[in-house]
Amino acid sequence: MQADGMNELRLSSTTSSMLDLIRALSAQAVLFGHCISFLGIFPWLQPPNAPYMQNLGVVVFFLLSGLLIPYTVVRNKNRGGYSWGHFFIDRFARIYSGYLPGLIVIFLIDFINISFWPSEYNYYNAFGVGAFIANIFML
Repeated sequence: MQADGMNELRLSSTTSSMLDLIRALSAQAVLFGHCISFLGIFPWLQPPNAPYMQNLGVVVFFLLSGLLIPYTVVRNKNRGGYSWGHFFIDRFARIYSGYLPGLIVIFLIDFINISFWPSEYNYYNAFGVGAFIANIFML
């Protein structure tokens, strides 16, 4: 981190790129871990031989969030005019800008599966308006 004349903390471009690389690798670990678990492939990459790699990827995401969220809050607070309202709006926008489109895509995929292959769809309890609203609020 560097400080400029206004006492602002900034990540160097190398540090920022490295954090992006860690985030990208963690995302791939979550994706690959889910794929091998759901498809039952590469059993030697799963317990008891190795921990679930998707769990490790999520832990890395939590660690990054635990470092970067306070860093961003302190940096924005030092700039002035930053409040809890700004923090809430920033977090809401960051989370829901990807979360809501993802929920809509999942809803559409489920709807297509129910429409074309109703006998093979196993998640009727988790499909419907109530479940969709609960998912929006992460309940």
